[in-house]
Amino acid sequence: MHKYNVKEFGVPYAVSDNGSCLFNSVSLALCGSQDIAKELRVRTCIEMVIKKNRFTTLPISSDLLWVSPNYISSVIECAQECGWSSIWTIFALAEVIGIPIKSLYLPLNGVKDFSYKILNLTAIPRNCKDEENRITVMW
Repeated sequence: MHKYNVKEFGVPYAVSDNGSCLFNSVSLALCGSQDIAKELRVRTCIEMVIKKNRFTTLPISSDLLWVSPNYISSVIECAQECGWSSIWTIFALAEVIGIPIKSLYLPLNGVKDFSYKILNLTAIPRNCKDEENRITVMW
């Protein structure tokens, strides 16, 4: 982590590695504990089902397919208690909480790596009032 100078993005925190690390991380950022992680997962899954067209028609959608599972697979994983999360899940979760989520993907294969270029983004919810107030999650 020191090699990639992640200090500029804040202080890293460890969360439970129970298969819900994204939701645990966001819960910790929002309320100081991992207590609402399951609720965030359920609400995110509902958001993904209801707003499929919104997420799959984002300008970046076609590029995401090169570095992430397809949208339907991501919804199915989100619906499972210990299912993994993808960039699609991050977009939906940002909508659920109403706060931008910065996806921090380290350049493990160099800065020209396609995954690094695509996955370093900020998911900004539609009704966001403060784009500067964001949660950063590191992959």
